[in-house]
Amino acid sequence: MKSLRLWQVLRLSRRLWVRTSLIAVLGIVAAGAAALLGPVIPQELADRLGEDAVMPVLDVLASSMLAVATFSLSIMVTTHRQASSQVTPRSHRLLLEDTTTQTVLATFIGAFIFALVSIILFRAGAYTGAAPFVLFAFTVLVVVLVVVAILRWIDHLSRLGSMDETIAQAAARARDTLTAARNAPSMLATPLPDGAVPPAGARPVP
Repeated sequence: MKSLRLWQVLRLSRRLWVRTSLIAVLGIVAAGAAALLGPVIPQELADRLGEDAVMPVLDVLASSMLAVATFSLSIMVTTHRQASSQVTPRSHRLLLEDTTTQTVLATFIGAFIFALVSIILFRAGAYTGAAPFVLFAFTVLVVVLVVVAILRWIDHLSRLGSMDETIAQAAARARDTLTAARNAPSMLATPLPDGAVPPAGARPVP
């Protein structure tokens, strides 16, 4: 059984804005870390990869990720509205907590923020020495994450909002709840022995 605080944290982590904010902050930290790690990298590597190698990729990310995230968000809203008229309110809340959709959207927005902050720092002259090489390595990692997110999103779209997927999610959540109740019928409290009388002054807890 989970504690109340852990349960609240898990519920909070299933909200779209929380996951998006965390990945957006991670993108800002990565863009700033490239400027800090520049002096650690040998200058020979910096001579191979400079601003000309990084800026085109950042421009593509900045110009495309926001449009992709907005389009994906509109698809999610349309799908949820359609599903809300076909399933129960409880099933609709399960769709709103879909972690795959939240992670994909957060990845798109995080990549956009990373590219935008990196471009701003580039224009401000914050990337000196070997910092462009570190930024290039981070940019390659972001591109890989974006490609993986797009592939997951394509696969997930084929099932998003369908009746079979919604029923499967509701059944899985009900199965987890019933399993937890079976494994801890007293919610980790000490049950009274059979035939025992509750102590005087005890109050039932509903």
